[in-house]
Amino acid sequence: MPVVTLKLLKGAFSQEKTQQMMDGVTDAIAAIAGEYIRPHTVVIVDEVPDGLYSSGGHKVTLKTIDALRMRGAKSSN
Repeated sequence: MPVVTLKLLKGAFSQEKTQQMMDGVTDAIAAIAGEYIRPHTVVIVDEVPDGLYSSGGHKVTLKTIDALRMRGAKSSN
C-alpha cells in the first residue's frame, strides 16, 4: 500500500496546515488509485530541524519561509 513521506521544515507549518497536507495527499492517491486504497494509505511527516534544509543548494530556514509567506501575501492583495 502507498507510503508517502512529507519532509517539512520543523515549525514552518501549523499542525492544522500539516494535517491538511496529509489529507490532501491521501485524497490525491485515492482519486488516482480508487477509494479502496484510502484506509491503507500511510502519510508520514518527517520534520527537519531549522538550518538543516536546502533547496537548489541554498539553505532554507524558518526566516526564508516567513519571507515567502510575506511575498505571497503581498502578491494576493
